Amino acid sequence: MDLTRGLLICLCLCLAPWASVAGAKPAKRPKAAPKVAAEAPKEDAAPRPEALYAEGVALFKAKRFQEAAVRFEAAFAQDKAPGLLYNLARAYEEMGDPKGAIARYKRYLEMFPNEPDAEDVRGRVRLIEAVFAAARQGTLIIQGIPKGAQLTLNGAPPPPSPEARWLLKPGVWQIEVLAPSGAWAMEVELKSGQTRRLTYTPAPPPTRSGWRLKPILGWGLIGLGALSLAGGASKYSQASGVRDEYDAAAAAYRRGEDMEANRAILDARADELSVLEGETRGAVIFGALAAGLGGGLLYWDAREGTPPTAPSSGPSSGPSSGPSSGPSSGPSSGLSVWLAPGPGGLSLQGRF
Repeated sequence: MDLTRGLLICLCLCLAPWASVAGAKPAKRPKAAPKVAAEAPKEDAAPRPEALYAEGVALFKAKRFQEAAVRFEAAFAQDKAPGLLYNLARAYEEMGDPKGAIARYKRYLEMFPNEPDAEDVRGRVRLIEAVFAAARQGTLIIQGIPKGAQLTLNGAPPPPSPEARWLLKPGVWQIEVLAPSGAWAMEVELKSGQTRRLTYTPAPPPTRSGWRLKPILGWGLIGLGALSLAGGASKYSQASGVRDEYDAAAAAYRRGEDMEANRAILDARADELSVLEGETRGAVIFGALAAGLGGGLLYWDAREGTPPTAPSSGPSSGPSSGPSSGPSSGPSSGLSVWLAPGPGGLSLQGRF
């Protein structure tokens, strides 16, 4: 209330020359009563409107606005003159009671809509309402916000403000800042007429110590996948030797050399080759899946340790996010694992 009173007093000081009591509407004199026989004046007779009006003006000039309002109200009760109601509203305005002033200005406009100064009174009502609304709000100031950071208040971006200063409704506000230097979130309660000053202070990145499950499982799966791929390569090598024996026996059988012995070799090697090829395929598929899953766990763990950053609105000159056929020569904060053909089978390669 102190802030509201201060704002209204400043408003009145600025606009006093425009509508002071000295230049306010003079109260209309009451109509003359019909002549009757002279009677002795009664000692308890109520003061006449003219006397009440004169007392109100004198009290107003003495800055005794509450007493002036009482006189103007008593005079208006006897004589519905526009000037009395207008001066009553001015007294409430000077008292720092915007609700009372607005109510009496609006009553003035309802009762006397055709007065010459009706439009000026409407403008005065709008001005007092704006000042009163601003006084009921709170001010939030956030210092140190980095350039290009994303700020949200209760989940929505506020209007641009070079001074980082906003007039907000009283209540609880959720503040979030997303910037390359780190994320920052805070909840504040803003009261009417209050000014809250905050400073952007991002929390330091969390320190991760001790044993963590994801990297342990990730490296374990990568090791298991590498062993499986190595086993698949061994099976592939055995299958290649068996196929060579099979091809040699088949060539001898077609030439008619020792057909029974070669036929037996063909049957035995065909079964053995089928088993070895199946084991090779299974080992390669299992190894690739295990290594990929392990790499995914390691990447997940690395991402958890990286503070979030605000997305860039312009073109990026960093590494492309498209698919790559091999290791990149530029720096990378992630982990990549891929299969590459090698001598006698497949090899597991990666970048850490």
